[in-house]
Amino acid sequence: MEEMRDVYSYNVHSTDPDHYIVPICTHDTYDATRSPSGYYVLSPIYLQCPVPEEHRDGPDAVNEAKEEITDIILRLLERYAPNMTRDKIVASFVNTPRDSEFRNMAFVGGNWYGIRESQDEWSSKRPLPELARYRTPIEGLYLCNHTSHPGGALPHRGPL
Repeated sequence: MEEMRDVYSYNVHSTDPDHYIVPICTHDTYDATRSPSGYYVLSPIYLQCPVPEEHRDGPDAVNEAKEEITDIILRLLERYAPNMTRDKIVASFVNTPRDSEFRNMAFVGGNWYGIRESQDEWSSKRPLPELARYRTPIEGLYLCNHTSHPGGALPHRGPL
């Protein structure tokens, strides 16, 4: 929880947190065609909190900080995986919330969940209590997307 507060503080104010929350996906664990033998594909996800529109330096600050974001993630990886050094990285790609929104307009503000995440719009209350749990007032019409119950995160689903 303290790390989450630090990340929020970093983005709203100008304090630099000591730790970041960075989930890492390893796609080639399930699909060996993703990388040559002896190589791995790591997909760290830098959780940007709050959304870019509320960033202390304005909405475009996240896109302007791609190199800084990459450096932060690499420093974190090196801290927890000492053999994960920069000289072992073949290529990198940084995708910011603005990039996500540009590629998919459903990702409002770059949010994979499509809408803001708050207690009044979370889980069984998505996208709003009257339309929660997929139902609508129209017979036979159901909501089935990342803004409806239970929420987004399809990118985080496991293998079938």
